[in-house]
Amino acid sequence: MENKTIGIIDYNIGNITSIKNGFDLIKVDTFISNNPSEIEKFNKIVLIGVGSFPAAMKNLNDFGFSNLLLNHVEKGGFVLGICIGMQLLMSEGNEFKNTPGLNLIKGTVDGMNINKNIKVPHVGWNNFNNYDDIKIFDKINIKSNFYFVHSFSVNIKEENVKKMEFNYSEKNFIGAIQKKNIFGVQFHPEKSQEPGLQLLKNFSNL
Repeated sequence: MENKTIGIIDYNIGNITSIKNGFDLIKVDTFISNNPSEIEKFNKIVLIGVGSFPAAMKNLNDFGFSNLLLNHVEKGGFVLGICIGMQLLMSEGNEFKNTPGLNLIKGTVDGMNINKNIKVPHVGWNNFNNYDDIKIFDKINIKSNFYFVHSFSVNIKEENVKKMEFNYSEKNFIGAIQKKNIFGVQFHPEKSQEPGLQLLKNFSNL
């Protein structure tokens, strides 16, 4: 595996240029491809995503990246899921219809307003309530703000997953996770100014 360059999965979901520009700002090389055989050689892989969970999961399967990610994690490679990319790490999503996810982490993806009249989407700057020693948050002030855009959130159903939560409409939601070599953030680090760029730098330095 090549250790210095970050592999970015291109499966026609999300703004790849935006995350590439984030890594460019911290002078970290990236390699973008829609071919799993080209991405599998990298030790660190980024999975971004916008839109709906079912559409994202369909594309991930159709391009052949689901099996790649499962094998990559099993071999000890690092994965960073961003926005829907983090949600796809879960067992299933409940947007429009129940859709199986990658099942790398036992959990579901549910509407933020399912139990309460919460205004969605959650758009804008927010910070975390707790710091759970997630490695990619090294050297980042817990009070830092990050940029969110989402209407669904993850609910973790297994232990041994580190979680950081933010408060929105008087309810706590999970915004960052780590399970061993698997990382996920609900916000967009490349749009989150200095703290977000530090997070990308931390991931590249793992």
